[in-house]
Amino acid sequence: MAVDVMTPARAGTEAQPDVLRALRGLEGRATVGDVVAATGLAHETAQQTLRDLLATYRGSIAVGAAGDLMFSFDPDLIRRDHTTRWTRLKRTLKRFFTAAFKAWIVLMLVVYFVIFVALVVAALVAMMSGDRRGSSRRSRHGGHLPIGWILYPFWVRGWHRRRPYYGHRWEQRQGDGVRVPFYKKVFAYVFGPDERVVSREERDRDVIALIRARRGVLGTAEYIAHSGLTREQANQEMGRLMGAYEGDVRVTQTGDVVYLFPELMLSAHGRVRAAEPPPAWRRLESERSATGNTKGTDALITGLNGFNLVAAVAGPFTFLPQLGLQGPVVMVGLVAVPLMFSALFFAVPTMRRAALRRENAARRRRNVRKVLVGQVFAAALEQRTVTVGRTANALRAALADKTIGDHLVADELGQIVTEYEADVEASAGGEVEFRFPDIRLELEATEDMRTRLALDRRRVGAIVYDTDDTGAQAAARDLAAFDEELRRRLPSADATSFDEPD
Repeated sequence: MAVDVMTPARAGTEAQPDVLRALRGLEGRATVGDVVAATGLAHETAQQTLRDLLATYRGSIAVGAAGDLMFSFDPDLIRRDHTTRWTRLKRTLKRFFTAAFKAWIVLMLVVYFVIFVALVVAALVAMMSGDRRGSSRRSRHGGHLPIGWILYPFWVRGWHRRRPYYGHRWEQRQGDGVRVPFYKKVFAYVFGPDERVVSREERDRDVIALIRARRGVLGTAEYIAHSGLTREQANQEMGRLMGAYEGDVRVTQTGDVVYLFPELMLSAHGRVRAAEPPPAWRRLESERSATGNTKGTDALITGLNGFNLVAAVAGPFTFLPQLGLQGPVVMVGLVAVPLMFSALFFAVPTMRRAALRRENAARRRRNVRKVLVGQVFAAALEQRTVTVGRTANALRAALADKTIGDHLVADELGQIVTEYEADVEASAGGEVEFRFPDIRLELEATEDMRTRLALDRRRVGAIVYDTDDTGAQAAARDLAAFDEELRRRLPSADATSFDEPD
């Protein structure tokens, strides 16, 4: 009779519906004991399931006064990748409008391209029918047409159609004479340059490098220094990382939670050695450009569309009657369509600039937070105080931005003061000073836990099984492992001693 023995991971996966129902009844907050009582699951299965859920649902781990762990999820059990229907609808509409308008732009470019080719062909015919003086003039100028300029709006050598365009500075860094087709710059003028999308896996690789550099043990304060996130956001992320990468938790003597990742410290190449990624204040966010183009390119695009707009408005009163072009078809094809296109061409980037200002303001605030975290952590390690005035001056110098106001620094510093329950003192000059002893204590306790656990000493050890082994090789491995176990259990006969009575 076959018996189905479930591993803890498999049991945890199958138990998720039961644990989710239990969490809903417990309003998202529960200990392992609460879940065991509500579901009847084994303690190990309940604990493994709660950890797995942290990887996909918004939640974190809290510590009680006695050091007991409590899993805290959003009461509505919202998934980390959850987006509202309205948000999804807006994204869909934006993608549809962007694709449609880009197709319209390309269509307009094709029309102008055909006209341009017709003019070039006419010029070529005129050149071929010219006299000898024209022929000698052609020879002096090389006698060829600038085909590269004709194709440049749509294609240049080495360019792939789906290749992104991140702006002129990115184009310059590519080297090897890489040039971006003009139509990509027109798209950037209207919709902004392409934005590099960083996947969660790419972000996690950076954190995993930090975990490995910190010998498999990471505290919340250390992750804040790496990311610049608030303490609440950092706890949420650390909970997700623990669930996603087979992590565990310990409570330090100071009552803080540290996260252990022993599996990340195992390597087939011996001891893990990883370079530590730079902290948050050395990874600031640059301001997003409206178009990413040079001023000259933007001026050219503005001039081209401005000419179309003026021609569409003035045409019915000037050159169209002179050419005898009248009627509904002419009014639609040569007035209404270019007028609507040109107006939208200017309206879209104008509306986008308001959102861009908000985004850059948010980036600037995050940069202030990151640099401020660096200033506060340095002060905590050096056991000195922090004031709004001194910190604001340091921030303005670090960010090369004299417009950073004291009120912005005070807001962000106040949040850190609340997160770490800083000590408040009054200086002799009457200025409020803040001291952050808890940061230093948390970092010291995390380092002490790191030293005691020594996860960096883990080794894979001798190989006892390999799927590539033949039957004979597998038998030889088993025999060698058996002999090694016997030797380990039998004390050496070379060392002797007398058994003296007590």
